[in-house]
Amino acid sequence: NKLAVALGIERTIVNRWFHERADPTAETVADIVKALKDINPTAAETFVELYLGELIKNEE
Repeated sequence: NKLAVALGIERTIVNRWFHERADPTAETVADIVKALKDINPTAAETFVELYLGELIKNEE
């Protein structure tokens, strides 16, 4: 709920992302990271690792 409020969207949209019924746009992914940093910085780091993990690993 906090993420939905921070992004100004309906909870059902976050629920769809969570249950992998829909994917956020690239722009929204950036907004999610920003919002999570304010809500819970550890969650923001985990999100980046889970969502972009393979991309990040390939660049290291």
